[in-house]
Amino acid sequence: MKIFKRGSLLWLPFLFSISIHAIGQSNLIYEDQQWLNLMRYRKGFFGFTSEVDSKEYFLAVDGKKNPKSELQASLKFLESKINRCQFPGRYLYFYDKGLVKEKETFKHCKGFNKFKKKVELDSVSVIFSSYYIDRPASAFGHTLLKINTKGSNSDLKDYGVDFSAMVTTSNPILYGLLGLTGGFLGNFNLMPYFLKLREYNDYDSRDLWEFKLDLSESEKELFLAHLWDMNKAKFNYYYFSENCSYHVLGFLDAIVPRFKLMSTMNSFITPADTIVPLFSDNKKLVKEVFLRPSLISRLRKQLNELSSEEKDIVMKGFDGENIEEDIKSLSLEKKARILDATIDFIDYKYSNEIFLKEGAETAAINKVKQQILILRSQTPFYIKSTKKVKKENLNIAHTSGKLSLGFESSDKDINDRVIIGSRFALHEYREPTGDLYGNFTLQMGRMEAAYLTESKKTRLRLFEIANVVAIRPFDFINKKFSWNFSLGFKNDDILKRDLGGHLDLGLGYAKTFEKVLLAFYLQNTIHKEIKGEDRLSLDTGPKVVFGVRPIERLYLESSVHYIKNIQRGDDFESLANFQGHYYFKKFGLIAEASLFKSETRFKSLITYFY
Repeated sequence: MKIFKRGSLLWLPFLFSISIHAIGQSNLIYEDQQWLNLMRYRKGFFGFTSEVDSKEYFLAVDGKKNPKSELQASLKFLESKINRCQFPGRYLYFYDKGLVKEKETFKHCKGFNKFKKKVELDSVSVIFSSYYIDRPASAFGHTLLKINTKGSNSDLKDYGVDFSAMVTTSNPILYGLLGLTGGFLGNFNLMPYFLKLREYNDYDSRDLWEFKLDLSESEKELFLAHLWDMNKAKFNYYYFSENCSYHVLGFLDAIVPRFKLMSTMNSFITPADTIVPLFSDNKKLVKEVFLRPSLISRLRKQLNELSSEEKDIVMKGFDGENIEEDIKSLSLEKKARILDATIDFIDYKYSNEIFLKEGAETAAINKVKQQILILRSQTPFYIKSTKKVKKENLNIAHTSGKLSLGFESSDKDINDRVIIGSRFALHEYREPTGDLYGNFTLQMGRMEAAYLTESKKTRLRLFEIANVVAIRPFDFINKKFSWNFSLGFKNDDILKRDLGGHLDLGLGYAKTFEKVLLAFYLQNTIHKEIKGEDRLSLDTGPKVVFGVRPIERLYLESSVHYIKNIQRGDDFESLANFQGHYYFKKFGLIAEASLFKSETRFKSLITYFY
């Protein structure tokens, strides 16, 4: 039986030369940046290692640590047309680099084609969900990708792509421990985008920022193909490093390696850090910016346009009273604004009941809302939707990491202090808020050390695991307490307390005006010094804070804290503090004065955001 037809052997040298050419080319490009990005290789002290932790993503036995052998194994594997259906992203990369000659349409790949027809990709956006301080897992915000479908003018038809942990426990202690140590696996997920709109925009009342990317047709094709490749990729999930933001940026870096998006990343990554490199100098990746304000943001704007009498009508409608007579004599525009505000107020206050629950309570709420909707349908006045607005630019305000250097002196202490400090993340309410941050503090890993100039000693002043200030303005919409919390180790010079474990808790009310903050807290402190016996201090007392922000980058604050030591039963003693903060783009200047008993301390700092 003849295997070869006459003359077929004449092709062997040619085929052999093509194979030698492909192998030779692969030897040259295995350290090509896009190949390394597609496979998530990172170079360390001992060479390359891929961040992908699932074996099925690699075709070479040593593929996780050997980009060269993985590239060669991939070339061999993808010689078969049917195998190309598993890793279309790799094949498109090889074709672009000239390692394969056949342009592949993937028409024979049923699963991949079904996926492409389902999403009908027109463009790609990065979505940033603002910070939700009430939920620890969402306190840093969230980043995901969005596939904008062809011919759609509505977000409701689009798809979201996020990276999230595959959580295996409901125990909060285990959740924290496993999230910090890579105990969960994470992967990319595709879901209808309206589910994210409902979760973030409505349930959590978080603003959604959308950054539409300027991708070429070939980059869009690679985006979908690489997303299909990611079906076989799972990663160890680390809450503070290899998290949703890190992997979203890593995905984009594989598609558009020319922008070197990952090169600016720190070891501690927050969702806002994902946005910064998109807008860095000389990068033209973002084509358009949109904001979808949260339900509470839209509601506040609506209520600010109403008089106090009109707000009373909104409250009546919210309480289920018939307001038809109340609005009868008003103009169509006034009627429409009152009714729209009432509907949004009901949705905000009862979002969980309306969308997630059933029963008599939900039925009663829906009945009240239905009455208002009927009145709105009878009010023919169009108000331009503010659910999604185009923005001309984005004010990022600052990056999340911060370094500080300064000097402190006291009129009662011969030791002046040279101070050096840092924090990993994220924001303090006295810093510029820009478009992404809010009126809150969330600082992690804050440290401060001091060098005593007279005694020539260096000592730790502060190591703060977490510092949170949730300022919730007490107003027509919100009747929640404001609170603050800090946990760590502290050396308090002004209160004369040596280094020790420190827990500070405050609960109270806050009121904000256009540029003014007024807050009242009942502050409680537990401090246990490390050295010595019976060095436990329990303090309580009221604290009043008055702050003003005349311009975006300037913040002035004065506070008085009346402190009573519970163990000693002392009278209340007052600690007064005055601060001034001014911030440039990267640098900041802070001046602070504190008065306690007969001592006055002055501190000045230069800060740098990184």
